[in-house]
Amino acid sequence: MRDLAILILQRITWLQAISKICPTATWMQHFTG
Repeated sequence: MRDLAILILQRITWLQAISKICPTATWMQHFTG
């Protein structure tokens, strides 16, 4: 269960880092397909 929490935290941190580099629309396209 702890591994899942760490994975989620890493994902959030990654998203925050990407959002600073690229516009929101750019990385949102990856999730919306």
